[in-house]
Amino acid sequence: MQTRNASRRTRVAKRVTGGVMALAGIALVVAAIPSAFAVQVDGNTPLDPCLGDACPASWPEPNNGGVVGFDDGVNVFVGGDLTTGPSAAETEGNLVVLGDASFDRGGGSYNVGVAGVGSRVPPPSGSTMLTVGGDLTIAAGTNLIVGGDTGFPDFAPIVGNVEYGGTLTGTPQVIAGATVAQGDGASAFAERVANVTTLSRCFADLPDTGTVTTADGLTSFTGDGVSDPQVFTIEGTLGNDQVAVTGVDVQEGAHVVINVTGDAAFANVNSWFINGSNTFDPDITQQIVTNFPDATTVEITGGAQLPGSILVGNPSSTTTISVSGTNGRIEVAGNLIHRSPASTQTGVEMHAYPFTGDCAVTPPTTTTAPPTTTAPPTTEPPTTPPPTTDAPTTPPATPTVAPTVTPTVAPTSAPAELAESGSPAGAMMAIGGVLLAAGTVTVLTARRRRA
Repeated sequence: MQTRNASRRTRVAKRVTGGVMALAGIALVVAAIPSAFAVQVDGNTPLDPCLGDACPASWPEPNNGGVVGFDDGVNVFVGGDLTTGPSAAETEGNLVVLGDASFDRGGGSYNVGVAGVGSRVPPPSGSTMLTVGGDLTIAAGTNLIVGGDTGFPDFAPIVGNVEYGGTLTGTPQVIAGATVAQGDGASAFAERVANVTTLSRCFADLPDTGTVTTADGLTSFTGDGVSDPQVFTIEGTLGNDQVAVTGVDVQEGAHVVINVTGDAAFANVNSWFINGSNTFDPDITQQIVTNFPDATTVEITGGAQLPGSILVGNPSSTTTISVSGTNGRIEVAGNLIHRSPASTQTGVEMHAYPFTGDCAVTPPTTTTAPPTTTAPPTTEPPTTPPPTTDAPTTPPATPTVAPTVTPTVAPTSAPAELAESGSPAGAMMAIGGVLLAAGTVTVLTARRRRA
């Protein structure tokens, strides 16, 4: 297995004033600062880091500018069937569906691979951006577009291939030179379902490092100030109409894991404020994972951008995402429905951002002097920094598929036992690095708005 490239540079410390995430009917804010865990990566490892040799040095907020880098990790994985409904607009990055995939926007276009507005970090040109294990159905009146422009008029567009395992109904629109072919490419991801479940359970089994309290309309997430990740659990469904949420004692360098337990889960996001405004922070979104380990029904809705990755571990689950935008990896072991909120025509999008953490606990640092014995020292991780990849400073030339690179760094044991097989579309390269940034978590408020 390859070593995950989670982050590559020490970032300038920055203060963060929150993100709003409503979980089970509430608005939730938790913010933390980028850091990384060294993990194993292969084609069946959930929550891929950015993969390939052209990952950006930094990720921009969602925009419609030029491409700033390429990421061959899986951004959206569906272990069951995928259904896109009214006004669903786009899935940025690699999309892998093991079951059937049906695209029916009710008229209009649905983009895969390259988004008109997103992180602008698509898969490399020439790679397979849509992989379907079963039937691929494109409804009449829906234009399924795979690949797209770089955002630079003088450069060739990004070519995205399509592979399906069953029958094809309708015709995808692809860039000249792309292939649309029947094949068994999805079989390379067969063990990923079990690994999504394993990783989801691993997050759920992490000991809580803080407490969640709700009183008088205020929900507080209080960390211990030292653990990484900071872990919080919400038991059951919270259905308050309006809750203010604050996170305290989440120290610099900590990721945030939010475990939502119960058979049915509801998340609502209606606002996200940073430093008194709703400015998006691309670093924070890579620090948060919301995990649904047990639910058979998950609904994620609202009118704003959901920060962080989403993990749904139950293979018998159905997840409906109708929030305006997601900004992180989406890994569901069961079915996924992507559609606008009921009775609306809001375009909904899934943007590509990696998760820079893992299911591992970094012990708190201590100043206690080591014992004066002759026992041999414990093995330390390699101190040689990995190579870094700068974001393009000029428009990229016609992109090509990044070659596979085999790291020479000795691998470390992954905290969750994940099966090994297959590889995602295109290149599979991840060289781990550790990055420290700074931030704090403060108060955000969101009003629950039912679709």
